[in-house]
Amino acid sequence: MVFNKCYLSGMRVFMLSALLPFLAQAQDVSVDVQGELITVGGRPYAMIKSSDQQGAAATEFSIENLDGQELIHLRQRSYQRAWKPGERPQSGAESQSETTTDYYFDVVFVLSGQRCQVDGLTPWPKAIATHVATNDLITGNQLNEPKVERYRLINDKQFSDHVAARSERKPVISINVPGKSDRISTPPDTLRSPYDDIVPRRRTSQVDVFAGNIRQDLKHIGTYSSRKSKGGLDYSFFLANGTKVASARVEGKRTKMCTLLTFKDNRIQVFELRARSTQGMAEDIAKVLVRDYYL
Repeated sequence: MVFNKCYLSGMRVFMLSALLPFLAQAQDVSVDVQGELITVGGRPYAMIKSSDQQGAAATEFSIENLDGQELIHLRQRSYQRAWKPGERPQSGAESQSETTTDYYFDVVFVLSGQRCQVDGLTPWPKAIATHVATNDLITGNQLNEPKVERYRLINDKQFSDHVAARSERKPVISINVPGKSDRISTPPDTLRSPYDDIVPRRRTSQVDVFAGNIRQDLKHIGTYSSRKSKGGLDYSFFLANGTKVASARVEGKRTKMCTLLTFKDNRIQVFELRARSTQGMAEDIAKVLVRDYYL
């Protein structure tokens, strides 16, 4: 069958014209964050504010419309869960732990008070902004109610059940001896827990990390393990008695941001690491744990 060249040329023009709207729509889904402004396809979409004033990794985010009205509030939380089949390391200190740490976000739609819980989000402004935009949660400077309802139906897991179970632990009362810079927090014997079994030593001494071991004042005070996971590094830290006291997630190529969770108080800290090697970053994190009396 032979086609006229003019006919084929016309068909190409027609098909390209028909595809242009779809191509433009595909380009418009590009999401960027400039300061606090979220843009989609180069156009202003919403505002994002985070608990970290430098716009780096954070644990809390607020999504506002372009008039400054808060529409969505997101807060990162964590919980302990059992290892999945084949997930548990075969060696190292972490292999002795019965649980691992996962993170999720509490998502609150401020005007209605409706909420849900979502896992798998990276705590960075652009990642959060992209998540909101790709789920089409905002339209016309307001919440897109049908999309919000669909979003809540899809994300119906309750990760907070795990956190509630952990929060039942009794509080620890710390007793400090005035005038001693190398003191450790020592709770009464009736309230002691494995988290309080800290090795006595001079806490002003240098902290050394080598081959999975943590030492201070020439004493073995704990261990750590590390493993690569989804574009980052996961660390676990243990007291000398084997109790897992903290886990940390390190992400970023040029800037190494650490999200540190301590199990004694379920506290999350986010900070930048100066070191770049796996061992060097472990040492930086260990120093924070020693400084705050977790190790």
